Amino acid sequence: MTVTILCGGPIGVEFAGAFADLVRRALKLDYQIEVNDFLITLINPVIAC
Repeated sequence: MTVTILCGGPIGVEFAGAFADLVRRALKLDYQIEVNDFLITLINPVIAC
């Protein structure tokens, strides 16, 4: 499963960390999934002025 988080500023980084923690702890125990099957991609778009 791939999760993409757009706008990787401080909030995006916090969200990615919280989601990774959720996957590693709750989802792994409750759903017996492989943690290595998850990919979290953080995208920080650059707007040219």
